[in-house]
Amino acid sequence: MNNTNHGVPLFGTPFFLYLVFIGLSGIFVPADLHARQSATGEVSGAVGNTLTGSQRVSLFADYISYQEIPGTIHARGEVCLWYADVTLTAEEADADIAKRKVQARGEVVLVEAGREIHCARLDYDLRDGSAYARDIRFAAHPWYYQGKAVEKQGDKRVLIEQPLFTTCNARHPHYHLTAGRIDIELEKSLTAHNAVFYIGTTPLFYLPWFFRSLKDTRPPFSVQVGYSDYEGINAEVNWNYYLWNENYGSLTFNLMERQGLGWGLDQHFQYTWYGKGEGDFSVFYVKDEEFGKERWTAKLESRYEITARDLLQFNVDYLSDRDFNRQFSTSLVDTYQQKSHLAYSRRGDGYYFGAGIQDVESMDPERKIYLPSLRELPNIHFSLSSRKIFETFSPVYLSLNSGWRRYYERVEEDPNLSFRYRDVFHLTPTFTQTYSFPVRVLTQPSISGSLALPMTGNHKESLIPAYGEDAAAPQTCLDAAYTTQLTLTNKWVNYQRTTPTHLMQSRFTHEFSRKGPLLQEMYLPRAGVDTHRLKLGLDYYRGSTFNMQTQTGYNLLDETAGWQARMDSLTFNGRTSLWRPLALSWQGNYGWEKARITNGYLSAGTYGKKWNLTLTGSYSWRENFNPEHAIFGTLGGTYNTGIELSVRSSIQYDFSGQRLKNFTLGLGRDLHCWNMQAAFTLYEDGKTNIGLGINLKAFPQVKAGMGGTGGFSVGE
Repeated sequence: MNNTNHGVPLFGTPFFLYLVFIGLSGIFVPADLHARQSATGEVSGAVGNTLTGSQRVSLFADYISYQEIPGTIHARGEVCLWYADVTLTAEEADADIAKRKVQARGEVVLVEAGREIHCARLDYDLRDGSAYARDIRFAAHPWYYQGKAVEKQGDKRVLIEQPLFTTCNARHPHYHLTAGRIDIELEKSLTAHNAVFYIGTTPLFYLPWFFRSLKDTRPPFSVQVGYSDYEGINAEVNWNYYLWNENYGSLTFNLMERQGLGWGLDQHFQYTWYGKGEGDFSVFYVKDEEFGKERWTAKLESRYEITARDLLQFNVDYLSDRDFNRQFSTSLVDTYQQKSHLAYSRRGDGYYFGAGIQDVESMDPERKIYLPSLRELPNIHFSLSSRKIFETFSPVYLSLNSGWRRYYERVEEDPNLSFRYRDVFHLTPTFTQTYSFPVRVLTQPSISGSLALPMTGNHKESLIPAYGEDAAAPQTCLDAAYTTQLTLTNKWVNYQRTTPTHLMQSRFTHEFSRKGPLLQEMYLPRAGVDTHRLKLGLDYYRGSTFNMQTQTGYNLLDETAGWQARMDSLTFNGRTSLWRPLALSWQGNYGWEKARITNGYLSAGTYGKKWNLTLTGSYSWRENFNPEHAIFGTLGGTYNTGIELSVRSSIQYDFSGQRLKNFTLGLGRDLHCWNMQAAFTLYEDGKTNIGLGINLKAFPQVKAGMGGTGGFSVGE
């Protein structure tokens, strides 16, 4: 067959040809190429193979030339090609029908799944989705990128030569990264070779090899510069890494002027050994240069779901000394108490079982060292959830709470660190019944009653010196009692539609308990003593603009205890909005016997479009203290200016001691693609702390995605 050239010239206005290739059920079916006649064109046609076999391709251009042999198409002049979700525009393009390849040249723009890529030349293979682009420029929020060439190999790998990329869209980017080559495993990882990080035009650091998981959403690094009285000038660098499925962490290096180098590790791990588990391991280590002392803190915790019902948990804490947290601004482990435990639990249908061991070390205030203070070997707990056992005019429910534990306590006054242990067993079945009366016009009364039978057994207490034999014989006692509770609740509701709904609720409760005759503990009420307790509560709600809750109580012991009586404090709390931008909240306790408010606070907060302000005052009365009154005031707020500058400040003042407790002033500045935070803190002992942090505001993961078209992209 002879070669045939079918051409359509440009006459004044563009004349577009429409090219359709169709394949059915995976079988390539020949299709016709039609050039529709117009006022300035002519009809021509040809027959050839499809490019894709299963997708429709639409091609528009000012001029299209088709060569039947070898089956190629040449288009030029505002070329536009549509294929599935891909749009390709160029000044000139060639298509090989047999090989199903497209080559575009001259201001090529590829739009795929919302991503736009500019390049000088693009080779596109529609069979396997591979592609090769030269002199590429790319923008897909928030990435801006350019490079010498990009090659996509099949569906899973992308190679980028001499890339330069940034998330800063300024005319002269504030930062950018360059590399010799980047290898991308789609949806998995990114590897950069000979990477250089620039601030403006100044190189900051060089990495011969850099690996990053595309599943990690954290910034790759952060830098914080600060000052404290103990560390001096310090710079902290955090490098984040990602290993595999939810196993990731970060390395911390803290260069301190006065203490040398400190380093830390935070590792999150996940495992699937006959179940599913995850946990965290954290450590921070410093060698004190002044005294040559090694100081560190560490924490390991994990949660292992053996099955959907069985759970295993463990935790280990360590802190070298009391001052570590304050001096190095860490909070992995509580300063005054370290806990380690191993626990197993099972949740069934209506029941719970748990068993565990625990060891607690507490700070000795005089020697300033950690010593064992409490050990539980073991602690076993079993409970039944509330279940209906029978029904009269209203259902009766039964719940059960029981357990046994052996715990050891260190004897503070014993220089040999002796321990005393105690076996404690408790069993408390509780019966509960609630009845709601018929709803009246504006009220809804209800009554509930319960009967609890708490029993506690003690096997106490053997003294076990650290270096010696038992020094005391064990004793056994039983604390048995029963407690009844009767609660009457009534609600008054105003359902007026023109005003906010009013709700008032009152609660009246009577509790009665009686101690068993076998009680031998000296520090508890004597056997046979009856205890009465009355509770009265009143709540009021006015829509969502005002609410207040109050409660008080009265305790009475019978004549066996000398008719001892005591009035509980009146507790009250609530909140309201006086008008939209101002809100108040309060809480307090009023002691009837002391005839004074013993503690409480009042807080007022207001806000605007760019600012907020909170003022809080707290009060407490301390018996046998000088001064007896402790009054603190705290003022805090933030303000955001129109130049992306935020200011936050707080100050706390001790009015009773007439001294400043602490003062903090923080500044935040939006530096386009950077974010800067600075803070100054002054403590009551005169010590200061200054911190400065600079972080990339937008450094998302690099992703290379592949759609059904076999195209490629680099970006978020």
